[in-house]
Amino acid sequence: MSRTASEKSSDGGFIVSADWHCHAWADAGAPIAGINGRLVDFITALRELITYARQHKIERVYMLGDVWHLKKNIPEQARNQLFMCLYDAVRTGIQFEFLAGNHDREDDRPDSVTILPFQAFAKVWTEPYADLTSRIVYVPWKYNQESMRAFLHALPKRDWALLLFHGELDGAEVGPTDYQLKSKMTAKALGLERFHAVFAGHLHKRQHVKGVWYPGSLIAKDFGELELDKGFLHVHPDGTVTPVVVTYPAFAVYIVRADWKKDQTWEKVIDDIAGKLVRILTPEPLDPALVKRLEQANPRYLDIRLLRDRAVLVPPPKQGDQQTFTTLIKSYVEQRGVPAELSQVYEAYGLQIMERET
Repeated sequence: MSRTASEKSSDGGFIVSADWHCHAWADAGAPIAGINGRLVDFITALRELITYARQHKIERVYMLGDVWHLKKNIPEQARNQLFMCLYDAVRTGIQFEFLAGNHDREDDRPDSVTILPFQAFAKVWTEPYADLTSRIVYVPWKYNQESMRAFLHALPKRDWALLLFHGELDGAEVGPTDYQLKSKMTAKALGLERFHAVFAGHLHKRQHVKGVWYPGSLIAKDFGELELDKGFLHVHPDGTVTPVVVTYPAFAVYIVRADWKKDQTWEKVIDDIAGKLVRILTPEPLDPALVKRLEQANPRYLDIRLLRDRAVLVPPPKQGDQQTFTTLIKSYVEQRGVPAELSQVYEAYGLQIMERET
């Protein structure tokens, strides 16, 4: 992205990031120099964020929750790699502030917060807090969402600069996964009109809705995150927000159809999958020769799954309604306002879940 002289002179401000889900993933986790490959992907992206901060004279990074993927028993390798990366950044003058997310608290022990060790070199917010000096309001994830609403309702009337929270805003989009919003906050409950800017973590799709910015996840976590614009937000001193994209291996999902027997369709797939984490969903086993060609195309990871349309498992339709599972899913995503190009991914996840349950 080219930058004008005036833009260069306005360096500074701060970075907003969220939903790192740092983990030593098994899928595509083949070691690179002795380190889990997916963990290497994440640390590489985080180093890009740190390098960007140095180049643009940014001294503060707000991380809005879900540092780790697991809520307990965090892999030692993931813990060590992240600590070393962050500590190196802090030594060079970059300050981090962490807001506890739902993945940073144990389900059975919600007072056990896994990011507390970061207090050795950063600020960690585990309880809601209104900083009257900086005019920033911090609202971490709490399983008791009513207490969060009560805290926001009781805020004193001031000219607040920022609201930073981890949670779900009514009207925001999750993305093509089987996750369902559970505890949505409304714009009224948040009192958005009281803040100059609002940033939130928890939803992995980058979006700007009702005045709230979600930076989205730093890199794609799984096959439910097919977006190619993962990264973080640079908030400039004048308040403008610049999305910044980092480098990471993309996930790709292909759903085999009957007309895919045509060679030209498979050629396009073969030309497209180099370096990607690929999942192919097929109703019939693929020809071994084709599988070999797919492997020779050098995908980073190749997962071929045999799926069948389990329409019989769907509750019986009303008389005269001949909808299949596929059409039901398509109808659902249309009603939810999901982009048409992602409907196949929803369908694939539905089929995958049904296969898993049978």
